[in-house]
Amino acid sequence: MDAPPALLARRYRVVGVLGDGGMGRVYEVEAGGSRYAAKVLKPAFRHDEELVRRMFREAQAAAAIRHPGIVGIHAVAHDDEHGPVLVMERLDGLPLGAFVERRPLDAVQARWLALKVLDALGAAHRHGVVHRDVKPGNVFVELAGEAAAGVRLLDFGVAGLVERPGLTFPGQVMGTEGFASPEQLLERSYDRRSDIYGLGATLLYALTGRHLATRDVLARRPPRDFLARYELSPWWRSILERALDPDPDRRYASAEEMA
Repeated sequence: MDAPPALLARRYRVVGVLGDGGMGRVYEVEAGGSRYAAKVLKPAFRHDEELVRRMFREAQAAAAIRHPGIVGIHAVAHDDEHGPVLVMERLDGLPLGAFVERRPLDAVQARWLALKVLDALGAAHRHGVVHRDVKPGNVFVELAGEAAAGVRLLDFGVAGLVERPGLTFPGQVMGTEGFASPEQLLERSYDRRSDIYGLGATLLYALTGRHLATRDVLARRPPRDFLARYELSPWWRSILERALDPDPDRRYASAEEMA
């Protein structure tokens, strides 16, 4: 890992590294006595116009929704060396994936998490925004000590705008295998029901520590067939069967309905 810069955008003093991914890095920064998280692209990607657009889309989407369950955007700045800098709230906690690695959630914890994420998704959908990549890595569990205290939905960088309810957009595949809906992987299309599917797959992971097999998703297998592999209560099984139905018309039609 390269040494962190001392300063970003001539204003944000770099305190440390919060996260390091394949295409970007997130620094902890300080300005005006407050701490933030600042996302920058790695050198190989700073001139990738699509990735730069994704960063701006993330800022625009989160700023438009303004919901307590969606990470807040403080500013979008420019650094002469590092390119665009997305400055966000600094959160204390873990992505859901890291949280579940300790142990899967129990039924009560998973219900609490589901309702928090559904509230955030509902707000996004009412603003005409479909997330398109709901997965454990984009669900952040805020911690107070060792206890879960809140949930934030991250990374609207692949979000798509929906002009009217039910509108489906064709295009390139967006989403992550194991959590993306069949229509995203096979038809390269999506609508808000794709987010319902992503949350269903995320909740299955939260409860079991395992994600969906891509072969089951691509084959559009009825969820009852593969959910039988997992130890789930009848109540959770019924919720997930509907959320993970390969036919979007048979899923929950909205975040509010699933909640």
